[in-house]
Amino acid sequence: MLEIVAYIAIFLVSLTLLLVIHESGHFFVAKKAGVKVQEFGIGFPPRLWGFRYGETVYSLNLIPFGAFVRMLGEEDSAEPRSLAAKSAGTRLLIMAAGPFMNAVLAVFLFTLLFMFPRSVLVGDVVIQGVLHDSPAQEAGILPGDTVIEVNGQALDSHRDLLFLIDLNLGTKMIWHVQRGSRIIPVELEPSFDLTGGQGADIIAGNVLIKDVEPGSPAQLAGIFPGDVVLKVGGEDIEEQAQLISLVNREAGQLTSWTLKRGEENVSTQLASRVNPPVGEGPVGIVISTVNQRVVSRPERLWSEIAEGYASSDHAGVALSTLNVSTESRSFAPWTAFGMGIGQMGDILVVMKNTFIMWNSGGAPPEVAGPVGIGHMFVEIGQVPDVSLAARGLVFLQLTAAISMVLALFNFLPIPALDGGRMMFVLIELLRRGKRISPQKEGFVHMVGFVVLITFLLLVTFADISKLGDNLLGV
Repeated sequence: MLEIVAYIAIFLVSLTLLLVIHESGHFFVAKKAGVKVQEFGIGFPPRLWGFRYGETVYSLNLIPFGAFVRMLGEEDSAEPRSLAAKSAGTRLLIMAAGPFMNAVLAVFLFTLLFMFPRSVLVGDVVIQGVLHDSPAQEAGILPGDTVIEVNGQALDSHRDLLFLIDLNLGTKMIWHVQRGSRIIPVELEPSFDLTGGQGADIIAGNVLIKDVEPGSPAQLAGIFPGDVVLKVGGEDIEEQAQLISLVNREAGQLTSWTLKRGEENVSTQLASRVNPPVGEGPVGIVISTVNQRVVSRPERLWSEIAEGYASSDHAGVALSTLNVSTESRSFAPWTAFGMGIGQMGDILVVMKNTFIMWNSGGAPPEVAGPVGIGHMFVEIGQVPDVSLAARGLVFLQLTAAISMVLALFNFLPIPALDGGRMMFVLIELLRRGKRISPQKEGFVHMVGFVVLITFLLLVTFADISKLGDNLLGV
């Protein structure tokens, strides 16, 4: 319990730090521009403690997890040192400074991530299935192909390939795949539309138990490494995805298993877990496919075929990483800096593609509020057999991503946020210095604030509902 509290505290401190850095951008540029800053606060009133330095009060407030800068005359231009008295260009710089600082912090954190030595999983990215009539099938990709590189970039694991697919939706990509002893270039254009669909060519064969987790349902049922799964619930098992789909479908129910152990068949029963420990899976086994062959499954849904693998609907491929090893990687500061900027750009492109898909009728993007993000921190902290240093790097990566999202949304013209205020300044510039009345602008920001708070409450309610479902095993 104390460990969970510690990870929640790490999240809350990280969030507060991001908001303090955001407000510090407004603070320093306002000071430089000659605007009188009346208060710089951490948290929100009522005030717990504070002190005055120069003309500014620095305060610590009762309601945590936020920060604010209070400037003189944000709407009234009567005072020469008020914000409203400054030129449109100056006000624009002050408003942009907050999200700019979040962007700078994100680049800094991503740079640190690439500088720190970190363990990277490296292996062969193997195509396990190809959806019929998908971009992959049209490009000539076959089950069993090993993807060597994409657009000139070598792949460490299937995660790299999935990210590159999401990054290049609607764009032609060049994949180099190894087929036997040949390296074959293929041109593939991932689709914005989720292909879904039915029917695929997949790798089938005997499903071999490679490892069994101690204390898992599989171990308690007498399953051993080296066993071959023949049947589950009376259904013949011919492929890995089929077994995973059955296990997930029968979660919590007692199911019969028939296995081949040496020259004899062994029968047992087990109930897969609804909420297994992180990293173990419902049954607690590691599996692979031996005696492989390619088969066509025209009757099978792609969602069921892809369930047992990492997959991309946009390309129509199911993937796995084989022959996995671990490498330690770190980069020099200037190299890491360039990679940090590149990482930010890549994530922004993926976000853009996600919203394009949503606008085209696809599923809405998954969003999480403070409760959902806090739960991510707790889940990361509870992953077994991971060093504190590795967890720290993941926390750092998540913090960098949150900072980048804060920067992005505060640059967008959303009323009540910095971008909404910048929009009114830009309108003023277009009107050659004629301002929209403070009353009208204030009303727009008030409506925007109500909409944002309503949205945040809905997201928080959804996060709490998901958390409750996980705890109850729903």
